[in-house]
Amino acid sequence: MIYQARLKNGDPVRLLFLFEHKSTRPDYPVHLQLLDYIKQLWEDDLRHGRPPSLITSIVLYHGERPWVHKTLAVELSGKPPKSLYPYIPNFRYIAINLLSESPDWSDARVAALADTTEEQVAHIRRQSASRKGDPPPNN
Repeated sequence: MIYQARLKNGDPVRLLFLFEHKSTRPDYPVHLQLLDYIKQLWEDDLRHGRPPSLITSIVLYHGERPWVHKTLAVELSGKPPKSLYPYIPNFRYIAINLLSESPDWSDARVAALADTTEEQVAHIRRQSASRKGDPPPNN
């Protein structure tokens, strides 16, 4: 999902929510996969003369094994000395276990996320049809 807004100083900013779906815990570091997506998005920003977008990565997980949230440094090299952390690229992502019974991730929030995503897809389809001159889809 992409939102455009303005900072307090009036400069435009693009806010992106990058969703990654996982049904199993990956053997490959999820940070690297997300970092590749982020790099591609920033390269597209540069090609189009935009400042780099602000990106929030969200991993939606529904596997059987518990999700283990690690830093990129830990995923890549075990546990390096903290003195090396400033030299290791890192960012945070939000991990949401869709099967969790925890009270802070209720069915209502899952439904709200699904509704929002469905609305976004429908909006994109309507825009695409409008640009092509086609009648809008039923959804």
